[in-house]
Amino acid sequence: MSSLRLRTLLGVSLLAAALLVAAVPLSRLMLEPSFDQFELDSAQQSMERLRLLLQSEARTFQEVTRDYAHWSETVALLRGNRPHWRQKHLDDSVFTLFDFDAVLIASPDLQRSFSFVPAGGRLWADEAESNTLFKQLEQRWLDDAETRSVLTVERPRADIEFHQGEPYLVARSSVLDPADSTRTAHGLMVWLRKLDASRLAVMHRAAQLPFSLQPHLAGMPSELSIEFNGDKLSAVMPLESGHLGDGAVALVHMPRPLVEQRHAVEQTIWWMLAVAIAACALLGFGVADLLVGRRIRRLSVLIHRLRAGNVDSVLGAAPARGLLRRDEIDNLSDDVRRISREIEARLVGVREQSERDFLTGLGNRARLMNELPAALGVGPDRGRYLVLMLIDLDGFKQVNDTLGYHAGDALLREAALRIGDNALPPASAYRLGGDEFALLVPQVDSETLAEQIAVRVSMSLQTTRIVDGRHVPVSASVGIALSAYQQPLDASEMLIRADIALLDAKNSERGGIRLFSEHAHNAFRDRIELESLLRGALKEQALQAWLQPVVASGNSRVVGFEALARWHDPVRGWVEPGRFIAAAERAQLIPDVDLCVTERAIQLWLPLRSYLPRARLNVNVSAKSLLAADFLPRFAELLNRYQVPAKLLAVELTESELGISDERLEAALAELRRLQVPLIVDDFGVGASSLSRLARLRPAGVKIDGSFVRDLEGDGGRICRVVLELARELGMTVTAEFVENAYQAERLAEMGCHFQQGFRYSAALSGDRLERWVSERLRLEMPISRDPPIGAGFLS
Repeated sequence: MSSLRLRTLLGVSLLAAALLVAAVPLSRLMLEPSFDQFELDSAQQSMERLRLLLQSEARTFQEVTRDYAHWSETVALLRGNRPHWRQKHLDDSVFTLFDFDAVLIASPDLQRSFSFVPAGGRLWADEAESNTLFKQLEQRWLDDAETRSVLTVERPRADIEFHQGEPYLVARSSVLDPADSTRTAHGLMVWLRKLDASRLAVMHRAAQLPFSLQPHLAGMPSELSIEFNGDKLSAVMPLESGHLGDGAVALVHMPRPLVEQRHAVEQTIWWMLAVAIAACALLGFGVADLLVGRRIRRLSVLIHRLRAGNVDSVLGAAPARGLLRRDEIDNLSDDVRRISREIEARLVGVREQSERDFLTGLGNRARLMNELPAALGVGPDRGRYLVLMLIDLDGFKQVNDTLGYHAGDALLREAALRIGDNALPPASAYRLGGDEFALLVPQVDSETLAEQIAVRVSMSLQTTRIVDGRHVPVSASVGIALSAYQQPLDASEMLIRADIALLDAKNSERGGIRLFSEHAHNAFRDRIELESLLRGALKEQALQAWLQPVVASGNSRVVGFEALARWHDPVRGWVEPGRFIAAAERAQLIPDVDLCVTERAIQLWLPLRSYLPRARLNVNVSAKSLLAADFLPRFAELLNRYQVPAKLLAVELTESELGISDERLEAALAELRRLQVPLIVDDFGVGASSLSRLARLRPAGVKIDGSFVRDLEGDGGRICRVVLELARELGMTVTAEFVENAYQAERLAEMGCHFQQGFRYSAALSGDRLERWVSERLRLEMPISRDPPIGAGFLS
């Protein structure tokens, strides 16, 4: 025996050593290509992220340059009508806000008309040197063929250029009069941003990649080039034509991403193989011992001792010689039969425990499902019912959240005692899970008696309890389902009816009691069907957005639109917005609904910009959407996909939802501010948001609730004046909703209300009706010749 164990140990050790010698180089050979490919993919993704970052910076810079270039005030400067244009429109705050360092404006024949470099700027430390070098740049731009090409197109461009070895972001745009339909260039505007060390450091952090910018020299690759030199990575990425031009490259020098991981994998392989050798050695000892008949002898001893009842000394016991001379198979057969009977008896006890709730001692859902079918089928033929009550504790989650789970457990145990007191035999009480209980009452004479039992149960629970020394008000909602013994329901239908009745009770009032009814069943089925149809409508993009105009109070000029959700189902027809919005919130579909309506609204609004280039768009968003993790990224992707300027699209959030105390909502509102999307507080005056929070958030504007507009002669008028005064103090615009007649419009204008919307001007419109309304409105009004720049007016 000993020699067998030793031979086994020696063979296993030699095999493990051979595996060790072969596995290390083999593992390197297999892992190296995967590591190299991963590092290459990682480097390519990082360089693509850097490319997108630089393009985003250039795109934003050129769009701001275009806004100032396509502005009637700039045209007036070139015509000599604005001598104080720079002091009024390009003070230090504008340079700080848009993060640029110098500006140049030239006439159509590229003669310098105006340039400005702020004192103490970032271009050069010495002011005289700054002005001298900027003049060199001016002449360079005015003589450049690229500059002349900008005058022939409306599209601006932004490039990275180098001067004396320093990189600069230069944006050029032709100066256009927005009221001139010929789109004739009146000159050229150039903005300059020096990409100094501090700005590049910010980009380093955003791209999570160290890089430098250099001119594209001869001999440099024309495509992305990535090289690995030992533990180092070098990359050269030319910046393509477009937003960044083609005269610059980004250089990256950094350690390879997986240097430490390679060493760690090698060490792990060595350790794993060492452990494998030790495990194989131990296994050899065990295998050598198990290859002989010792297993059978120990099994015989084990069975005999189990049959004799001496279980404690079974393990490790030496074989008895008398036992080995007996027939082991007969002994095994007799003892297995006896053990089978004992196991069966124990299974009965285990089943009993598995059908009992460990916290309250009541039966659980499994026991109810076992006992309910039998109870439905056994009873008198006529006149009596089997009653199933589902009981749900109201406010139990608040007890768990405020007092802790131990307090919740104590409350559940007491509730179980109260319900059990009402479950007199032959009734049975159960805890189905969480704060939901069930009461099964057989042989009830009538529905009235069933309701009386439910009232008794509810009253026993509707008291204030003291848990851990604190008063906890508790109530319960009860749903009742009945099954006549003469025509019994099946168990699943009984549970469904009780669930529907409980849902009806919880929706009606706190501590409500409801019998199952066909009306509640139809309402439940209609709710489920509506939610299903809504999912299909979202999948098929069937939701619509109609736009209701918003006008200025002084001259009734159109300044924007509010998007309102509409849904036409092929079978149900037009579904009321309140119904399908509520269904979307119940089914947790409200983020998808908000995004779908926003996209539809943008598609309607974009063609109108040719008539009303500065008209804003307001979209209604639920707080539940803002709390969804993926909503804001998808919202930002919509703006990017349709090239919507963020400042022209505002989010409307009701005051009641703004008052929700949730850190996630605060973070979402901060992200909206980062995206430069204005926030409008809807239904202002009827919610419960604090003034301190309103002052801290500083929304772009508020919308006075329509109930105050309809009561201008009473308290509503006084509230409107208070809201307008508050808005003036906080620098917000005010829009009045539901303006329906000339008197309301005139009173609101006298009060100083900025904007109005309602049937006085137009209902929500879509398609051809919207375009006809806009065309008719523009025909009746004076044409909009000079619009303010982004940031003023409707949402400022």
